[in-house]
Amino acid sequence: MTIDEFFDELKRISGFRVEGSESFRRILKVTRGKNHSGRKIVRFCPITAVAYKLTGVKYSTGEYYRAAKHLGLPESSAKSIAYAADGPTYLTPTERLYRKRLLETLKLTEHA
Repeated sequence: MTIDEFFDELKRISGFRVEGSESFRRILKVTRGKNHSGRKIVRFCPITAVAYKLTGVKYSTGEYYRAAKHLGLPESSAKSIAYAADGPTYLTPTERLYRKRLLETLKLTEHA
């Protein structure tokens, strides 16, 4: 999967939001199982959300590398996307570009 194909798939997923003051990861919520309110909330980062959408395999947000490998996303791109998704601080120039693209693709702003 190319980076452009990844972003094309990502824009087809709804439910993302910016959580916390600097968090961008663990955004997409999909309900599965049960909790105190009768539903279990499963959280996905952008990479694990795309993997789940395309393959049906559920990865935890910490397993973004395994999900990216399953998708055929290059390791360096996966790492940069994951770091960009974690928040806007301490990013390399490439990660800042990915952060901007993530926000634009998901039609979000930094301060939601």
